[in-house]
Amino acid sequence: MSEEKVSVDDLLGDEGLPLDPPPAQERRGDALRRLPPRGILLAVGGVLFLLLWYLSSVHHDKYYLVVDGDMVSVRRGWYFPFGSSEWVPSRAYKPFRLPAGITPDETGAMAAEKVDAQLMKLFRRVAEAEVADLKGGNAELAEDMLFRANKLLHADIEDERDLMRLLGDVHFHRGIRTLREVNDSFTEALKQFQLAAMRGGQRYQHAPEWVKVIERFQADFRKLAKESNLAFDTPRWPGTWRRPAPRRRPARRPGGSGHQQPDLTAPAAPRWTSRPRSRRGAPAPPRPASPPCSSHRSP
Repeated sequence: MSEEKVSVDDLLGDEGLPLDPPPAQERRGDALRRLPPRGILLAVGGVLFLLLWYLSSVHHDKYYLVVDGDMVSVRRGWYFPFGSSEWVPSRAYKPFRLPAGITPDETGAMAAEKVDAQLMKLFRRVAEAEVADLKGGNAELAEDMLFRANKLLHADIEDERDLMRLLGDVHFHRGIRTLREVNDSFTEALKQFQLAAMRGGQRYQHAPEWVKVIERFQADFRKLAKESNLAFDTPRWPGTWRRPAPRRRPARRPGGSGHQQPDLTAPAAPRWTSRPRSRRGAPAPPRPASPPCSSHRSP
């Protein structure tokens, strides 16, 4: 019985009894005391923010020259550590199509000045290729490329001078193209004037002069093309026409095998072998007989 009895101290003691939980404010205070100091947190946050700003700024200053098939475009990085979009501050940076056989030297991420240098090379190559082809070149495309190059943000004075000279070549290309069309019209006109000169004319009799003028023009075109090292042919149809020279009668030589000079000392031969009639139909009086020729002497 004594072992099963519970003592009074055990009944009145609080060692085995559950205690009430501490208040919430005391719990939060204990958690804050376990965290690092506030200054350290602020420092770490500032460093992260500065790092994000630096990476975003560096990425935003990157420009990309992108070639997709035969299309060329310029992209710029976002103000963020990654991502990009098309960048078109002027018409020079609009996407354009490259002709066959022309490619940029470099692509990918680069500085703005380097992007402009690559675009300047591309614009000039396209313009020079179109201007050099006098028969099939596109002068409008060459002019558009040069106008684009003039709008680049980092073009210097020397580049602008070269662009002006190339624009002069564009106008020369257009002049040659127009001259070819005029020459084709001249060739057709020359054909008609040659036919008129060969057949003569009743109202218009100056066709040979027109033929000479057009042929002189075409000869000047050929001369200038040769001096300019250009393949500019002016075909002739069917050949250069010339006025036929007047025929000259051969001179008579006395005693030659041709026509002989008449002997004025010999007596004239009789004009009629029969007796001519008068106007009224009556027989004319007989004419005196001519003396015999010296070659027919009587025996």
